[in-house]
Amino acid sequence: MASSSADCVLLLGPLQVIRSGAQLPLPPSRKVRALLAYLAIAPRPVTREKLCDLFWDVADDPRRELRWCLSKLRPLVDAPATTRLVADHAQVRIDTNSLDIDAVVVADRAQMTLTGGSPDDLQSLRALFRGDFLEGLFVDRAPLFDNWVAGQRHRFGQFKRQLLERLSFVLPPESDDRIEVLRECIEVSPFDAAAHIELVRALRCRKAGLQRCRVKAFALKARYRRIDLMLGFCMKRVAKQRANELNMGRCVERRNFDALAQYFNTVIALRWQDEAESLE
Repeated sequence: MASSSADCVLLLGPLQVIRSGAQLPLPPSRKVRALLAYLAIAPRPVTREKLCDLFWDVADDPRRELRWCLSKLRPLVDAPATTRLVADHAQVRIDTNSLDIDAVVVADRAQMTLTGGSPDDLQSLRALFRGDFLEGLFVDRAPLFDNWVAGQRHRFGQFKRQLLERLSFVLPPESDDRIEVLRECIEVSPFDAAAHIELVRALRCRKAGLQRCRVKAFALKARYRRIDLMLGFCMKRVAKQRANELNMGRCVERRNFDALAQYFNTVIALRWQDEAESLE
């Protein structure tokens, strides 16, 4: 998909039309919405006769009703400086060169992404799915359109299942993202035993990983506690030695040579102790 300010038609979920980053209100007619979806992903121009058969099973004048639907569709599709809805007396099409359509993006990129895409590529494609194809949209007395919608829902449902399965394979075993993907796999295919088994394994691995982290945290805490004790002991020795140095200066000033000799004996004893500890 392009930037968030691009003009978009979103079909993977409830129908939405985005222009310059803002969502447009949809017309109340379900047939106008259905016509938009059908033309948006049609690979080639569609004849008016086919559109009449698709949407009007019983109608007095289906061509007149088609013209009315197209008149309601044009302000929704055309941009201020761009004419996207192109229609003549025989055919109708939507020029999608300046229009982003999520279903078209998935159909074009799914196979390549599934075979050689990175986890980020897979996640980007997965993010386009907001629900089922044209979720919540149905048209009365249009069995051909109902059959077409059912086929598209099955098609894009297969794409989504394949994306989720691939993601569950490439993501780290104990990651939260993989657990979320496995849960979504179960939502899409509730009777998939393999997805249930993998989810249980992933949850167990994450629990074991959390326990290992707790053990490591306890060991680090004990280690830092020992370091704190050693630092405290060293600081006390440094302070004591500094105090002795000050006493030595006073002894020299006062010519107290007995106390000075006692200081040197203490320093020598401490150094011998340090040497012995280093040898151990």
